[in-house]
Amino acid sequence: MENESDSSSSSSSENSAEMKYLEKFSRRFDHSLSDSESSDSDSHEDGYPNQSKIKFMKNMHVPNKFPSSQGINKTGSLKVSIPRSALKENLAAKKEMQYLEKLEKQATRARLRNMKPGECVKSIKVVIDSNLIVHDVVFEFIKNELKEFGVDLTLKEQPIANAITWTKAETALADEGECENYVIIIWSNQKFSNVVSNNLLSDEIQQIKRSFENKKITLIIYLGSDFDTGSEKWASHGGARKKKTALSKDKMEMELVRLQFELDCSYRLMNTKAELAKFITQFTKSISEIPYRREKQRQEQQLAWLASADSRGCVRVDKASNGLSQLWKQQLLQFNNCNLHAVDEITRRYPTPQALVKAYKRCSSEQEAATLLKDIPIVRKCIGDLAARRKIGPELSRKLHRLFTSKNPNVQLSNE
Repeated sequence: MENESDSSSSSSSENSAEMKYLEKFSRRFDHSLSDSESSDSDSHEDGYPNQSKIKFMKNMHVPNKFPSSQGINKTGSLKVSIPRSALKENLAAKKEMQYLEKLEKQATRARLRNMKPGECVKSIKVVIDSNLIVHDVVFEFIKNELKEFGVDLTLKEQPIANAITWTKAETALADEGECENYVIIIWSNQKFSNVVSNNLLSDEIQQIKRSFENKKITLIIYLGSDFDTGSEKWASHGGARKKKTALSKDKMEMELVRLQFELDCSYRLMNTKAELAKFITQFTKSISEIPYRREKQRQEQQLAWLASADSRGCVRVDKASNGLSQLWKQQLLQFNNCNLHAVDEITRRYPTPQALVKAYKRCSSEQEAATLLKDIPIVRKCIGDLAARRKIGPELSRKLHRLFTSKNPNVQLSNE
């Protein structure tokens, strides 16, 4: 009997709880009833819904337990349950994205590291025409110089005899090299003389341009006698052996000028094997640093205005403000009639530009401010009677005042 009473009490409590819950829903759905009069007639005086409304509410989907434990939290908003498999997929995708971002950062750091002047030369290759081995003395000089510099060398038959090209990996992760847009052609002095004497210089250069499209050509004219052993390599069109001819100095200079301006081809005159090998090494270094210089130029162009302090005579200022006093002196030295002794006297009285500007503001008139510095004495530190005394003067004083107080950007410091 006690069990029956307990069950009946529990069922009655559940029914009362359900009735209260249905009452809340009925109040929320009162606005959905189309007729206000019917809603008034359906409600009792005690505020509880009648049987028709309870029947209507029971047809709706109502959880067996309180909604605070399932589906609806305490704030009244619905809880959305996400499947565990979807959570695992989302977590895996997030980890994969983080891993890809990490790889991209590593590749960027490796690319920037390989672009530095000390590292970029390690990823470049020099491709030399295999016919150059005939001139073994010159080839050995070039080979040893490049090896000492740490550059790889490859022998390959080129479209033009004695041509030198370059290949370089664009990034550290790249497998294939990228052909650089430069080529060097080595001619002997006799080859150049024969070509000019037969009026074939334009034809020869055009043939080189067809063989190396979109490449900047540099012609090296080797004045030494080391290429004479392979003079058959320097025969012109038709392979016929040409007589040795000598050009006059004026004729050679005229053709070299024509080579640059008409045929758009650079040239260099080399006298020794060591000079030739050193030039090729320096050329290789310059090509390897092109990406670094382009990146540096791109970063500098992004700045609106900033003195990069890369040129000669610039003053560097570190994070601790060391160098500001020297920079202030350097700024004053830009005036023609302002020497080191005058600068020392001005900076001793006004250690910073801001101190000078404040002194100008304290002046009672414009004329007083313009002549503020004219009576500052300048003493040259010499022994005895050699010590010379003079003053800053009104001209320099007026120029400095105009520089630091004028609001017109187009004003000229000098009246001349």
